[in-house]
Amino acid sequence: MALYKNSFYPFFGLSSLRGQRGQRWADLVDWISTLPGSDPHTMAFTMTIRRLNRMRSMESKLCSDPFCAICAAQVVALFDGSEQELLDFYYNNLQEVQYAIRNMRVREVVRRREVVAA
Repeated sequence: MALYKNSFYPFFGLSSLRGQRGQRWADLVDWISTLPGSDPHTMAFTMTIRRLNRMRSMESKLCSDPFCAICAAQVVALFDGSEQELLDFYYNNLQEVQYAIRNMRVREVVRRREVVAA
């Protein structure tokens, strides 16, 4: 998987992905395409595409790589909800990712304290 600037998404696939919904969706795609793969927003976006693919019982070949903007655009094109529903789904996934990251950090701090205390 090649990196394109800071993004996993190649430029030629982004126009298809960003054109799937309204301006807020396009703005989100544009912004996420500038972030590194390790950013929680990028993780949540990838999780959103994967979950949409699974929820809709789409063919597994349809989205073989959620980091591919063309595959992601195919999944989003088949989503029958509104732009707001799609954005809400993304933001729910973002909250889940952020919660998981916070808990990982807390567990690591607790583990380090236990090792030092022992």
